[in-house]
Parts: sequence; C-alpha cells; structure tokens
Amino acid sequence: MIKSSNRQHTSRWLSGAIGLWVYLMLGACTPSPSAQLAAPTPVSTALPSPTRTPDPFCQDDFVVADGNGGLMCQTTGVPYRFIGINARELAYLGDQNPALAKLEVYRVDLTGASPGIIQRQLEAASRMGVKVVRIFAPRFYDANSDIHMLHDILRANDKLLAVSSLLEEHQRIQPLKYLIVLTDFYAAAPGFNVYNLHCPGYAEHDFSDPFCVAQESQPPHLEPDWFSQGYAQPTFGEGSYRQYVETLIRHYNEVVTLPVNNGDWQGIQVIGSLAEKVQINPEQIFAWEMGNELQVDAPEQAVAIMQGFVQDMACFIREVDRHPRLVASGFVSTFHATNGQSRDPAQLYDLRCANGRAVFDLGTIHGYNNQWSIPRAASLPNYERNFGDRLEQYVDYQWFAARRLPFVMEELGFTGGNHLHAEEACMDGTYPLADDVWSGDSTHGDGSGRDTSLSQTGITRGPAVAAALDRFFELGASGVMPWAFQAGPDDIKMHDACRGLDPLYHTDWNDLFLVYCEKARQLDGRQLECDPRAQ
Repeated sequence: MIKSSNRQHTSRWLSGAIGLWVYLMLGACTPSPSAQLAAPTPVSTALPSPTRTPDPFCQDDFVVADGNGGLMCQTTGVPYRFIGINARELAYLGDQNPALAKLEVYRVDLTGASPGIIQRQLEAASRMGVKVVRIFAPRFYDANSDIHMLHDILRANDKLLAVSSLLEEHQRIQPLKYLIVLTDFYAAAPGFNVYNLHCPGYAEHDFSDPFCVAQESQPPHLEPDWFSQGYAQPTFGEGSYRQYVETLIRHYNEVVTLPVNNGDWQGIQVIGSLAEKVQINPEQIFAWEMGNELQVDAPEQAVAIMQGFVQDMACFIREVDRHPRLVASGFVSTFHATNGQSRDPAQLYDLRCANGRAVFDLGTIHGYNNQWSIPRAASLPNYERNFGDRLEQYVDYQWFAARRLPFVMEELGFTGGNHLHAEEACMDGTYPLADDVWSGDSTHGDGSGRDTSLSQTGITRGPAVAAALDRFFELGASGVMPWAFQAGPDDIKMHDACRGLDPLYHTDWNDLFLVYCEKARQLDGRQLECDPRAQ
C-alpha cells in the first residue's frame, strides 16, 4: 500500500502509513459494520481435482515470461494470467495477534469441520479463483515474539507454505503460488509486525537504527544510505539484508520437508490425515520481490542510488536462485521509487546484469482511487481529497506494454464499500469515489485515448472494480491483486478498513468476491464456485 508521498511535490500525505496507523487505531474502537452478521457455516466438501490439461495453475512448474509481454508455464507454454491477493501478514498471524493461539493458526482440518485460521484464508481465496498470494517474508527481530533469529523467519514462512501444500495435496484448494516480498520500506503501526530488518515501528518509538529515519509528516522508513550501503552491511543481529536474501532463496532452492502431527504445539496439526511430513517445492514460489514500495527518499541523486541498489540486488537474486523464478520490482511507480526525480521506467527496468539479462522479469504498479491515471500536472476539482499524491503509474504501465515486459497491478483498492457518502471521509482521510472517469485524455488522463467509467464506491465498489479489472487486463496486465484480503468473521489484523477486501469492515464483500471470481473464471475458462459465503 502507498505509504509515503514525494515531499518535494506535495504537502498532503493521504495514502500512507500514517493513514494506516490512524484507521487501524480508530478501527479498533469502531464497531464493525457487519458485527450483527451470523458467522458463516464451515464447508466440508473438497474442491474438484485441479485441471491437468491444459493446466492454468502451472502446478509443479515455474512461471516465466513468454517473450511477448505476458507470462506462461515454462514446460507447457500455457498462458498464466491471474487474480491474486495481498496477504502481507499471513506468515506471522500468531506473532501479530497474541489472541490468536498458535494451535488455531496452524491447524489443518481436512474434513472442513474446524479449519484453522490460515486454512480459512487460503480456502476462501481459492474459491475466489486466486492463483497468487503476496506475502512479506521478513519480520523485525523482537524479544516479545517468536522471531529472534533468521531461523525463525524461515520457520514462519515454511509453516505457511506447508499449510498451503497440505491443502493442495488433499484438494481443499486449487494450486497457489507465492509472491515473496523480501523487505518493506516502512515501519509499522502499533500492534502490527514490522516487515523489514530495521525500523522497529511506531510503538517502540526507537529509531536508533542507523538506517531508519523518521521525518515530519512521514512514517519511519529506510533512509537513503540504506540503498547505497546499508543493505549490504551486517546491521541486524545475524548479518545484512543481502545475506538474509541469500539465505532465504537458497533455503527454497531445495525441496523443504516439514514435520506435521509431531506433538509440537506451535507446529502444524492435521485433522483427517495421518501424514507425518509435508513437502514445500521450489515451484510454489511465483516470484521474488526486491521490496515493497522501495524509495530513495533523497533530495537529489535518487535515480543513481536506486539504480546501483537495483542492479546489485536483482542480479544477485538471479545468481543465487537455481530456478527460473521471476524477479519483481515491487515499485509503486518509477516516479515514486526515485522520489520524483525520474519519469522514465527505462532508468530502472532497462538495467542489465553481467550476462546481459534485464534486472527484472516483472514490472509492478500500486494504485488506489483512480490515482494511477492522473498526471501531476492535471488540475482537478477536489484535488486534496484523494489525489494529493499522484505518482504517475500510468507512465509505467504504458512503458511495460510498449516494451512487452510482463506487469501486475500489485495493489488495487478503492475507498468505500461501507456506506460512506461521497463527501464523507473514511478514517484514513480518503473519500469514496463519486461517479468518476479513468481518463484516456492526453492532458488530464493516461493518454491512452480510452475513457473508462468508474461508478461511485461508497455503498459498493463492485462496478468500479469490475471496470478497472477489464481495463488493466486490456492494457496487458498479467495479474491484478486487491489490497488487504481478509476472509471470515474474525479480525486477524490483515484488514484495511477503508480500501481492503473483507466482510468485517466492509458491507460489499459479496460484490467484490463475485467480481474478482468472475474475472478469474474469464481468464482461465474454468469452473469456480464463486461462493463468498463459504468461509
């Protein structure tokens, strides 16, 4: 999610981590709009066997670029387009929320009578047609949690991927792949995990880490020196970010075997099977992402600094990985990543490794509330409502299409779905859309020459999301991933109370679920339940 703005160009920071902190803190005190809804009935019927010929899931196969701007299964050449989800916290639910017992988090009930917390999320996502799950791999070391060393980070990710493997093996879910985010640019709001190796977060008020900086009107985040030298220096316990990335990738170069039902109360307990172990295969990793919304927040030289970091780390990932797994940027946009100092994606995406290969296989954009299509120079009514932080994502998606580089709309969200009026702000300060237009105008829009109507989003975001999905896939996106997916009646702290996809803080869960599911069905031509009530 976009959590910082360019301080040279705007004084209003609307879509950021401070907003995240505000609405989460307020959300904790605000009754859920769906608090009176009855808990859904567990579903015990297994899914049908995954389609084998052709296989749209690339099961037991890697996803690679097809050379024509899309993705495909490496072995079969079957096109790979997808609906994904953002489930940032999924590997660390037990640490993030002490009220969630480890036994509940990691239980796998193959009968469906009493599914564990992770199981419920993955099964709901699978029913929605999801093929890719985006998670954040690291967590700040914390004496008050189970994360005390690098081994604990590996174990947390292992357990999540093992639960997914078990559910897939027993046909509880369709095959899922994981987009692994290797770090986060931001610190975290109180009560939430920190998904980098610095910046302990707001709650501790400790920014003594030399590579974490707190500035007025912005959240704590990685400072510019981290991108020029800090990422390679042993500044956190066991080593550097670079060493941690190497360890993680080498770990998943091999088939990882994890015990289950072994009496470890913090481990995986399986109901309905006598299995003693489960395997995690290298093919489960869809892509490595260098970091979430990384930005060199420097007044000058941001382009050169980011170029050096990208070229070193992306090429290093390729060197360490023995498999053809994708390397993704994780950028909001080129403009954002370079602190407003570049509008040319070629400056980051056309960099080359020593063997001549491009640094990235997969471009990314993040955008909310039609922000992605509006030039900074465009004069708009209500400028300060939702578009004070315009990051020119349209420049990137047009460049990706022209250069035939696969790309994903990695974070998509609209404010609303909670009965807000057009002039009523959500708790993060953003507003639902009134009837709006994704403009194709050369001056006031993305220059595509094609306008797309976006319906109001206060009551339901379904029509706006459906229109955005159609348009992004028309523009050549390989995948679209809604922000902040949280299924079920319990708050497991994966939500975004303003722009997320959940039934707890939003009343349009059913609408959005069906829209995303229908698009997944169209992309693959496969049968799906599309039952939002089955959680």
